[in-house]
Amino acid sequence: FFANISNAQNNYSQFTYTLPEYSFSELRLDAQNLMHFDKSNNLSTGNKYSNFQTAINLSNSYFTQSQSVAFRYTAAGEIGYQLEEHFYPEVKGIMHPHESFTITNELIRQSFSFDGYLHNYLNKDNGFFLSTASKINYFHYNRGVSENHYDLKTQTALGVGWGRRIGLRSVAQAKVILSTLEMPESEEKLQEVSAVIEKYNNDYYTKLYHDSSSIQFCNEISRITDQPEESELINLILTSPIYAITEKFTGWEVELDYIQFLNQMSNEPEWPVHTLPDEINTQSDLQLTASYSYPFNLEKQLTSQISVNQNLQKSAQRGTITLFNTFFSIDHSYFWTTNFGGGIFHYYTPGVEDDFTYFLGASTSFAVFNQLVFNMSMSYSKQKSRRIFDNGAATELIHDYSENDIRIHAELQFYIL
Repeated sequence: FFANISNAQNNYSQFTYTLPEYSFSELRLDAQNLMHFDKSNNLSTGNKYSNFQTAINLSNSYFTQSQSVAFRYTAAGEIGYQLEEHFYPEVKGIMHPHESFTITNELIRQSFSFDGYLHNYLNKDNGFFLSTASKINYFHYNRGVSENHYDLKTQTALGVGWGRRIGLRSVAQAKVILSTLEMPESEEKLQEVSAVIEKYNNDYYTKLYHDSSSIQFCNEISRITDQPEESELINLILTSPIYAITEKFTGWEVELDYIQFLNQMSNEPEWPVHTLPDEINTQSDLQLTASYSYPFNLEKQLTSQISVNQNLQKSAQRGTITLFNTFFSIDHSYFWTTNFGGGIFHYYTPGVEDDFTYFLGASTSFAVFNQLVFNMSMSYSKQKSRRIFDNGAATELIHDYSENDIRIHAELQFYIL
């Protein structure tokens, strides 16, 4: 992807940003909860309690970015075992006598999660693209021989679109670093530093180098800037909330997605008669989204988005959602940012409800000195809600509600670290 960014404040008129190409993967075995055991005795009653637990977690993540493909996923699974024992000694006498007995609870659980997306750009840098995304959450446990429960939730999306919108915050951060180090902001240096920062922001160094990730990152920056003594300052610019560098994007895209939802879970048995059948609930949506972003000189940012989500089942529990918002941000300096924005949210279910929410807001954040930051925000919102009753023959307005809300907030934040 090549983005031309006008910048009249520097010696060059345009900066051509080339999307960095890189990939990483990680396979992690987590045994932090490999074994846990505790036992207690009540000296007054003679009751005894013991608890043994063990669990192991395996996860895998992968990321790749190129001119034609953006692909990322994270998968994780866990299996655990728990054994509890409650011992109650013999009780003699008139009130509630009983023999000694032990209650044992045994639990075996398994869980799995997956979250991933894929964008394939057929024109390599932008233009027509195909996309897919998926989320899976599964949980299952057995308690003894009589209780077997599971819960499965999935969300799958298939889409087509046109255009490409990418993040430029790493370029803005690179510009701050070069300016702070009093280095010339050449196109070559901006490209090199921003590519390293983007990989840093996307956990590239953490996944590849683990505990030595910060060292490897600082070595890369030092090689480019030739100022290894300033590595701590560079790290402070990227991580400290004092350096207020807002999110930056460029480009536009339009995407149409078909989204399928599945919720499936087992019912508890109605002992001792029978077991209820599993609950299965499926829904599908059609979602249209259009986004546009434009950065001005890397100090100002305009972003607008509109999306329409239509429930294809015409369910009374889920209506049509329309959302429009636009935001404008200004980085006055490295330590002072201001944001303006507004939008409309509309939720509509035919014959049931019609809700509108309008909102406007502004906020500013200014680093007073060292680690003391002043934040102030103002917002206005108006909500209109109507409920309709449809008896089949006619509709009747049963609820009409309107609310206006104005909020002003100011605070001082002190960051210890």
